[in-house]
Amino acid sequence: MTSRYPSIGKLTLKLEWFTNLFLFPLTIYYAQMLTVYSAEEKAAGTVINLVGLFFVVFNVLIHLMIRVIKLRPILKSLRREDRPLTAEELKKLKRKLLSYPFSEAIIIALRWIIADMTIFSLNVMMFGVHLLRAVNVITSILIIVPIAMVHYFSVSENFTAAILENPLLIGVEIERESYWKFSFPQRILFLVFAVAVIPTCVFGSFLVISSLKIREYTNIFLHVSIIIGGLAFAIIYECYNASRLIKNAVKKNIGVMNDFKQGKLNVSAPIITSSEMAEMAGSINITLRTVSGLIRKIYETIRDIDESSSLIAGTMRLFSENTQSQATSTEEVSATIEEMSAGVENVSNLAERQYQLFSDLIKTVDELSTAAERIQADMSEMIRLTDSISSDVKLGESTLLDMTNSMSKITESSDEMLSIIGIINDISEMINLLSLNAAIEAARAGDAGRGFAVVADEVSKLADRTSASIKDIDSLIKVSNEEIKSGMDKVTGAVSSFKKIIEGVTSISRKMSNLSSFLQKQAEVNAVISRESKNVMTHAEEIRYNMREQKNAVGEIVTTVSGINEASQSTAAGTEEITAKADDLAQLAKSLRDYVKFFEV
Repeated sequence: MTSRYPSIGKLTLKLEWFTNLFLFPLTIYYAQMLTVYSAEEKAAGTVINLVGLFFVVFNVLIHLMIRVIKLRPILKSLRREDRPLTAEELKKLKRKLLSYPFSEAIIIALRWIIADMTIFSLNVMMFGVHLLRAVNVITSILIIVPIAMVHYFSVSENFTAAILENPLLIGVEIERESYWKFSFPQRILFLVFAVAVIPTCVFGSFLVISSLKIREYTNIFLHVSIIIGGLAFAIIYECYNASRLIKNAVKKNIGVMNDFKQGKLNVSAPIITSSEMAEMAGSINITLRTVSGLIRKIYETIRDIDESSSLIAGTMRLFSENTQSQATSTEEVSATIEEMSAGVENVSNLAERQYQLFSDLIKTVDELSTAAERIQADMSEMIRLTDSISSDVKLGESTLLDMTNSMSKITESSDEMLSIIGIINDISEMINLLSLNAAIEAARAGDAGRGFAVVADEVSKLADRTSASIKDIDSLIKVSNEEIKSGMDKVTGAVSSFKKIIEGVTSISRKMSNLSSFLQKQAEVNAVISRESKNVMTHAEEIRYNMREQKNAVGEIVTTVSGINEASQSTAAGTEEITAKADDLAQLAKSLRDYVKFFEV
């Protein structure tokens, strides 16, 4: 941002014309009136004055160089457009500008002191020490230096004030301790000192010279009046310069306060001086920022209140509707919870019944396990007996087989006996035939053969008896064979039955073994069932306990829902009141916003 400032050249002209065209000639005039010069000293004084003039020009150039070195970077920084200055850079520039008038006042004081001491040294070197010259140097320093310092300070402060009114610097706040201060009391004391010193030094020096009769004055009143009048003009001029800055600062502050009175808070009082006006401007700026921040907060609060009141009103209306709906829903929920309470009561009873049934089930499972263990023991004994019976049956089968073999042998022997009996029967028939032939022959022999006939008869009878016995034996053997065959058939049937019995016993033994294994597995299953049943019983106990707790909780819920129903009715009435208050609050926020619009932030 480019701004127009008084140039350094104009500042130099304002500073130097007063010093070199007014104060310097006045000082020379004062020195001429105060000192008595011989013709030789007057000739040499011209040279000394020329040397002094050269020294003055040299001091002006040196002072100008210092002024350029100090001010040009500041003005260049404020005119730059390549990048904005940071807050710290702006603070640094403002501190330099506020402290700059002090450096001007100090430099001009040093310039006068060095210049007077240089001229005095030249006079001493050329003419030796003289009381009037010493008084001249001291009084010149006491008279001119305070006025020159006031002039340079005032003009420099007016120059920096124009720069400090730059918009970039107006709003920059710096600590009061970070720059040199020159308060109104200090300024007044300094001016009083300058005003009091001038007549004292002038009248004192002239009185001393007159009393010592070092020099005779004609028209002394005129000379004193010229010197005091010139110095008085200088003092009045410097007072004008000082008052102009103060007037400008007061005018700026009054303008800011007038803007503040009109509600403009987006302004700042420029800190253009190091006096109390700077503190006043800082306080005004702090007040403006505080009020501006407060107004912004009020704006934001009003906006939030407006939004919140609208939101509250809408929410309260919705809440009222929801509350009515909630009241209806609460009644339905209350009825539902009462039904649920009855259901929970039923479930609680079922849980108690379930717990009892699980207790009975565990007892039954334990009894079943005990019975299964007993059955398994009996089955083991039966398997053992079955195995024993199977062994005995197998032994009987073996015996029957042996018997069958023996009976087969008896049958074979009977068959052989029948063959023998057949042979004997044949022999008997042959004997009978022989006896018949013998009887025939005995008959044929007559008496001679009578005894042979008797023998033959007896043999025939024996043969008959033998034949009859053989027939009986044959019948008996046949009957025996038939009985043996019948016995063999029965034995064979018995063997077959024994085989079936063995097979049945084996099957029974196998099935009993399977049953025993099944019972063993069943016992293991029963153990698992018993263990799991106990776990289930534990859970059933927990369910029973939880159902009791739930039953109590449902009872409390019924009570709470009844309370909620009553609270919902009260809330519904309260929401209507809140809605009305929210509407009033929105209207109040609107009125407050209209009031706050007066301020510009």
